[in-house]
Amino acid sequence: MSQLGGIQRDKYVVFNATKNWNRFPRFAGVVFTSSLCFLLQHIFFPSVSKDSFSYTIYIGVYGCLLLTTVLFSFIVYFLNINHKRIHSIYLIYFIFFIIAALCVNILNLFHGQDLSVYAFVVMSIPLILRTRILYYGIIYIFIVVGFTVCLSTLHPDKTNGLTITQVFLYAFVGFLTTLTIEYARRKTFHLEEELRKKNTILESISVKDPLTGVFNRRYMMDLLVHHILLARKNAQPLCQGIMDVDHFKKINDTLGHLTGDDVLKEIAKIIKSTVRSNDLVFRFGGEEFIILFPETNLEHANRVMQRIRKVIENHKFMGVPWTVTASGGFTVLTDNDSPDSMLKRSDEFLYKAKQDGRNRIYSQ
Repeated sequence: MSQLGGIQRDKYVVFNATKNWNRFPRFAGVVFTSSLCFLLQHIFFPSVSKDSFSYTIYIGVYGCLLLTTVLFSFIVYFLNINHKRIHSIYLIYFIFFIIAALCVNILNLFHGQDLSVYAFVVMSIPLILRTRILYYGIIYIFIVVGFTVCLSTLHPDKTNGLTITQVFLYAFVGFLTTLTIEYARRKTFHLEEELRKKNTILESISVKDPLTGVFNRRYMMDLLVHHILLARKNAQPLCQGIMDVDHFKKINDTLGHLTGDDVLKEIAKIIKSTVRSNDLVFRFGGEEFIILFPETNLEHANRVMQRIRKVIENHKFMGVPWTVTASGGFTVLTDNDSPDSMLKRSDEFLYKAKQDGRNRIYSQ
């Protein structure tokens, strides 16, 4: 059980509620169909006399189960899965179902000593309802006590030590089966959560730069192709820019690579906090960052690029005694552009900005 300690209880409860939500319509459909068939059978082809007490109980049980299933189906349908009382609705309905099944079993004892329906009910509880161990325990206690009381009241001639022992043993074995199933469910849930976390980490590693936390170059090429196709399909503008830290080699050579790494991290944060939420930031390599502006024209891209440049210029980088600046270039998608041609053109504007004195942004 120690492996289950990492499971978030609330998350597992939500998981169970979702499973119950998906399972309830199918189960309710089976119960409705079965109850209707048995009700019609006892109306038109009764197995006992219509004047007997058993006949009245049979009709009442199947009729109530039919109406209860319809009622709770409507309640579950109109309640949202996240409703705080949805789990209680499930429990109440399944208690009705259990009572109905046990009533039929008690009536069948008029004709023999068969406890098969009782055994079926106690064994199938974890298969039709996902809940907490505490609730399972309460349900099993309710079944044993209620069944024993009804049995001794309605069938005192069939109530003996062997029958009571069978009632208890069936419930005990059912509860042990429930514990085993619940443990397997929780362990499976735990393993699936671990797998999801590892997949998330692997996915993050595959698309993000480990130093700065922005997207990496390989992922950039995939997204650039996607956004070019999307821009052409929707007839929307698309701008792509590149920022490069001025004299970055001086920072590495003078202050060390660790300080250089810290500068890159800070610049990545500055760029991410300055652009819009739907703009995309990538580390292109070394001290270069690519920015993708979907549905953006040159004028707006220029304002954002200039804002980034000014924020970097005014930012005090830890461990760097001089002002750090950055240069950039950007371009807009043309009809004949490919990902490589866009990158090449924005890189040419960046090169021109470097040649003309750095700390500036150029575009077409």
